[in-house]
Amino acid sequence: AECGYQFTNKMEGMFKDLKISKELLQKYKLFLKTRTPALPPPPFDLSVQVLTTGYWPAPVESFCDMSEFLREQLDAYRTFYCKQFSGRRLTWHLNMGNADLRFSCGEARYELNVSTLQMCILLLFNDADRISFTELEATLKIPPHDLKRNILSLCLKHQTHSCVLVKEPHSQDVEKSDVFTLNAAFKTKNLRRIKISSVAIRETELEKRKTYENINEDRKWEIDAAIVRIM
Repeated sequence: AECGYQFTNKMEGMFKDLKISKELLQKYKLFLKTRTPALPPPPFDLSVQVLTTGYWPAPVESFCDMSEFLREQLDAYRTFYCKQFSGRRLTWHLNMGNADLRFSCGEARYELNVSTLQMCILLLFNDADRISFTELEATLKIPPHDLKRNILSLCLKHQTHSCVLVKEPHSQDVEKSDVFTLNAAFKTKNLRRIKISSVAIRETELEKRKTYENINEDRKWEIDAAIVRIM
């Protein structure tokens, strides 16, 4: 187990980040009401956790070309944050976020809790009935591995609900030629709020080799540190 000043300092920094993020969110809501020129209220509630690099495990970055109305809200928060703290830089880790979406299927209304990347995928179906994997990849520019993992989660049937998207052809893998449509027969077991969990995609040989290299690199530093402490 980790202990000592360095570990406790990170823990203290994490709790401090959460506290400051909560305070910033309150200030941001006030900023939206008082900014000039006055703009219409945002179409959704945005909650941001600002995490300091070094205190938290480094997440894997994942890019997504979001819709314009989503980008506008992120840009508004960036403007607000830069006024609060000059000289700092914000990096959006969209693959770490989540969103609540209202999903209509006939007369039934549901609330889906999905990842931010899954939200970007589903929002495209507001303007199209059928979308191919190639079109999703070109529009959102999400890395293929992340795109496959997130869209496959939407195509799987669970014990509590049916699949959100229907994939053609039906299979456990996602190919570039696959086409997706909204499931018009979506049903749940008397639930109105559903959480869509992301599935794990099998690693390729190249990804496995890269993972082993990263593990060995981390081990080298740990071994060196242990030798220094013994000496």
